[in-house]
Amino acid sequence: MMTWAEFNKNVNSGFLGLEKMIPKELAAALQRAARLVQRTSQEKYLSGPRPEKLGVVSGRLRRSIATRVDVSGSRVTALVGTNVVYGRIHELGFRGRVLMSQRLRGHSMVRAGGRNMRMRARPFLAPAIADHAEETKQMVAKSLKEYVVRKILGK
Repeated sequence: MMTWAEFNKNVNSGFLGLEKMIPKELAAALQRAARLVQRTSQEKYLSGPRPEKLGVVSGRLRRSIATRVDVSGSRVTALVGTNVVYGRIHELGFRGRVLMSQRLRGHSMVRAGGRNMRMRARPFLAPAIADHAEETKQMVAKSLKEYVVRKILGK
């Protein structure tokens, strides 16, 4: 059993350097949360049924969902997103003019020109983030709590 003096010494020494280690603990917790959001987006929101959600045509958008955690000083940021251009259009919707090049349709040539388009949003990232917002807070709190307890108890 630990004496009061030993406990007090562990508490004081445990807090030395704590502010430097917390971002690493946060990064690990946020990486777990980001992967959870990634998986939910892929399995729940990018797998149909159409037209409410996006269905799978080629699977490119679903495969492109990636996570990244950045640590800059005491700031920790988790990112979940896609680099596929049409992902933004599906997530936010689109209303505007699209320029079409001359092309062959069947046996007829269609001339170049503009076309007004309106595509409603079918988000796949925002709802996945919302689904796990509370769970993410709990994961971060638990991770920090466990870290502080480990530092104080010297484990």
